[in-house]
Amino acid sequence: MLLKGAVERGGNTPAAIREQLERTKSFSGIGGIFTFSPQDHAGLTKDAFVLVQVKNKRWVLVKE
Repeated sequence: MLLKGAVERGGNTPAAIREQLERTKSFSGIGGIFTFSPQDHAGLTKDAFVLVQVKNKRWVLVKE
């Protein structure tokens, strides 16, 4: 969906796709809410990640 939207907004050249992806804000994806920029190609903040461990055969959130 990210690529489709970038091509629809800006064209299909690599430079146009990159520019449009870098302008993408608040995209709801399977891994979280993505906001890209020229400096951030990952798009997620550390709030999108959690650390878990297995205790007694159950997933347990590891807290700081």
